[in-house]
Amino acid sequence: LVLLLGLLCPSGAQADEDSSLYVERLAGVREYFFLNASSSGVAITAATRKSSQRRLQHHNPVSYCGRIHGDKMRYASGGGEWREAIDLYTDWASYLPPTPDGEAVATPEENTINTAPLFSDDRIRLLLTHVDIRTKSVVELGPLEGGHSYMLSRAGAREVTSIEGSPIAFAKCLLVGQMYDLHTVKFRFGNFIKALSVYASQGRKFDVGLAVGVLYHLHEPLQTLYDLISVVTDAIVIWTQVYNDAYDGLACCGQASRATGFTWTETQPVTVAGFTYLPHIHNYEAKSGHFLGGASDDSVWLTREQLFGALKAWGWDVVELVDQPTPSGDAVTFVAKKKK
Repeated sequence: LVLLLGLLCPSGAQADEDSSLYVERLAGVREYFFLNASSSGVAITAATRKSSQRRLQHHNPVSYCGRIHGDKMRYASGGGEWREAIDLYTDWASYLPPTPDGEAVATPEENTINTAPLFSDDRIRLLLTHVDIRTKSVVELGPLEGGHSYMLSRAGAREVTSIEGSPIAFAKCLLVGQMYDLHTVKFRFGNFIKALSVYASQGRKFDVGLAVGVLYHLHEPLQTLYDLISVVTDAIVIWTQVYNDAYDGLACCGQASRATGFTWTETQPVTVAGFTYLPHIHNYEAKSGHFLGGASDDSVWLTREQLFGALKAWGWDVVELVDQPTPSGDAVTFVAKKKK
């Protein structure tokens, strides 16, 4: 499997200008796979196990976005079909479309389980009617399994830089990039908050920023939003849950089902780039094995007024496209464009 990762992420890519964001942590992904290989009889030295455990103290990939099948740590038996590569991972969230050469990579029965339409997402279609990304560069925060990256590439983006922090989700993205020939997409393994800081320090700019389903999993969502608009010259497209007192008792984002639902912690006002707001800290408390959120045990949710008010204060026009309730609370879909 380490050889497979090597094929999916060629050594030449490590010389790319963004390599510092993911090379070190990619080593941690390889060691995670070694760490889980013992269930299929692969010999692991004490030194390798100790090194792997030390690296994994700071991020636990098992809990997020699925895991690798323990019985798949072996050489391939097929003839290079994508299906066998897909089966390396459990818990795919996405409905996977056929590959460009016509291979059906998931059975109809499986696609009734993996039902998230992330490769044909109506939210992305709607956003793309308001932002023309043809020939544009895009930075995407948290691609998960690469479904939105796929849509951006098919819509004609010149280059998509997609930054994923989950080890397993990143490996899935690499596989998706190969399966669907996403030549214009560059998947990067790293913390996108730190990546935005690096890009800003380098003076690197993107035409469009995309953040779907990530802001409400962050400790500092408004700071991240400000960092995003700092490296984007044209528009940002966002889908996010927003805080609403009426939804205090609901569970969210693959948390283990429980009677108490959300719990919220009171906090003090915070100021970001001149805009002051009161964070609403959401405590996850319990996570199921299908949890698709952030790496921490809590996050900050913004109200709609805080979110839009900050962008307007920073000189961006907001066009709200959809305001909808979901089982986890209110959600908004919107585009923001820099005032000319």
